Amino acid sequence: MSTTTARSSDYLQKMGYVCCLVEKMVTIPARPGQPERKFLKDAFDFCDLLCTDGNHMLMVQSTTTANQSSRVNKILGIKAAALCLRAGADIEVHGWSMKGARGERKLWTVTVTELGLDSAGNVKVVSQRDYLPGRKHMEVPEMANLPF
Repeated sequence: MSTTTARSSDYLQKMGYVCCLVEKMVTIPARPGQPERKFLKDAFDFCDLLCTDGNHMLMVQSTTTANQSSRVNKILGIKAAALCLRAGADIEVHGWSMKGARGERKLWTVTVTELGLDSAGNVKVVSQRDYLPGRKHMEVPEMANLPF
């Protein structure tokens, strides 16, 4: 697996979800003096994967742990994210990085940030937790200490 999106899809499928890739490659044709340009466009400007386990819909933005807080901050300002949450979807940002104790083999670890709505209907961070393969997950104890 080479991309964070592929890692998130595999992780969620192992948890019983069915996932669909909803980002697409957009090509801007070459113009005189400029090469052709390609970039990925996310659904609703934040969603890479649309997943379901039969009970609810999950929208996932997948990135590296280093970029996770900037992705969360971006989603907090997207009106479509609030509309999706009001419609009953869940939104998570998956941050992937290699972690492990010094001298031990490093494992791919996902940090999951769950987003929800506050009392005013604005998008907010609900929880953040790390999942290590083959180990129990660890809750981040205090939301006030998050870097965003």
